Amino acid sequence: MALFQRVVDFVKGLVMPLLNNMVIAVFTFFIGLIIGRIMGKIAHRILHAFDVDKTLVKAMGAKVSIESLVEILVSYVIYVIFFMFALNQIGLTQWVMYLVAGIACVVALVVAFLALKDLIPNAVAGYFIMRREFPKVGDIIKVDGVVGKVSNINMLETRVKTKKGDIISYPNSRLLRSKLEKVVK
Repeated sequence: MALFQRVVDFVKGLVMPLLNNMVIAVFTFFIGLIIGRIMGKIAHRILHAFDVDKTLVKAMGAKVSIESLVEILVSYVIYVIFFMFALNQIGLTQWVMYLVAGIACVVALVVAFLALKDLIPNAVAGYFIMRREFPKVGDIIKVDGVVGKVSNINMLETRVKTKKGDIISYPNSRLLRSKLEKVVK
């Protein structure tokens, strides 16, 4: 019986502080939800009192409600702060920050890859176009059935001005893959 009592006391010693911290964390989070909602509404009312939306619509033609945007931003910042307080209460703040940092790194790598996937082939193609000197600025060329005068060549794109005055920008990688003809006057 004494052994059973020791086990029960040991489990109580482990579970009760954790349970107390969980209750405090949930309470903290719900208080944060309430405060975030109230502070967002206050921010909206303050901006509305100064007619921020009307002023921006008149000045810039903005179609998005800045007042509502600031209300949402203020609310969510407060939600995140109280969520971090709640996580800190149960001892998970550090792990969540590591998780958020890891996700941010993965997102940054994906965005960088997506940004560079067109840049690198166009830059390499631009190098080859400049090196072989065809087409040159001033040449009249035919690309994909469009006839025009080359007005600009840079590392990423070649611009062609048609007889109608339209300027068409061709990515250099596409220009190298397309059937490209020099038109003789």
